[in-house]
Amino acid sequence: MNYSEIWRILEGITTEFRQRGLTVSPEIVNDLRMARALIKIYESGSDKGEVGSKVEELLGKIEAYLITEAQKSFEPAYVDKWLKLLEEASYDLCEFANETQTETRFIPGVPRDQKWIRIKLGGSLNAQRICQLAEETELAARVDGDEYVLVYGKETAVRTLIKKLSQENR
Repeated sequence: MNYSEIWRILEGITTEFRQRGLTVSPEIVNDLRMARALIKIYESGSDKGEVGSKVEELLGKIEAYLITEAQKSFEPAYVDKWLKLLEEASYDLCEFANETQTETRFIPGVPRDQKWIRIKLGGSLNAQRICQLAEETELAARVDGDEYVLVYGKETAVRTLIKKLSQENR
């Protein structure tokens, strides 16, 4: 398991809250979205130290809120089940943190000094809109097969594009 698994568990708790008619703070929902975006960036391999610490901070904040609220509304055994899942996910994360990833993906046509992201098309995401947003944020974009658009450029511009796409898809 990894950050994605911890995120899935926290998202599951949030879903459980909603199913039972409990409200979740809008700030926590936004933090959950931001954590997901940062996890994607973390898994892409760029700047793992800084991004990883921000992901851990957000996940910790979300976990603290959700568990505190859950203890008010759910049976202790039910809350303990969630805590055990989170503990196992965190433990596995610590085990894998010591392993280093030496392989980097090579994408033909993308300069080595630039960051890139491959976006899967579908739903409201179409190639034309992604290319338009990429151009607005001073990024290069190209359609990669039938299902993906490859966008690359400066890391800050790639992050800006991700934020714009996530805001449009809300």
